[in-house]
Amino acid sequence: MDTFAHGLVSYAAGQSVRSKVSWRWLVFFGMWPDIFWLPVTFVNLLATGKIHFFNGPYNISHSLVIWGIVSLILTIKWRKAFLYTWPWALHILIDIPGHTTMPTPILWPIATWKIHGWFDWLAMPWFLLTYVGFALWLTGTFVYRRQKKLSIAAVRK
Repeated sequence: MDTFAHGLVSYAAGQSVRSKVSWRWLVFFGMWPDIFWLPVTFVNLLATGKIHFFNGPYNISHSLVIWGIVSLILTIKWRKAFLYTWPWALHILIDIPGHTTMPTPILWPIATWKIHGWFDWLAMPWFLLTYVGFALWLTGTFVYRRQKKLSIAAVRK
């Protein structure tokens, strides 16, 4: 999926559950799996002129097992860490149906089995535009509702 849209959906999901976590952290962790592995691919493109997807960083960032381990360690260290890391898991779950050429390795490193998506969002630009449009609409709706509540609360004071 589109990294930007993952950030928007994470923000909107956080707003829908009235998360007290800063929107910056929601967006960051929603985009984190792609932020982790895309730079490696970009550097390779600049160096060789060819796109080569490196499975190592992709497997690490798109594994629910790795997410669970990292979340558990962070939660042991800082009690509320799960409030910050759940958008990472949401990102992985959203990627599952739209990745046919790069299947999502949700059980890596325990198993090499990968889930092949039902469609390829890269080959279907209409889907990407619909998804990004939905993410923008959802985010805008929550921002508007929050601003409306804040302005009503300010008037009541």
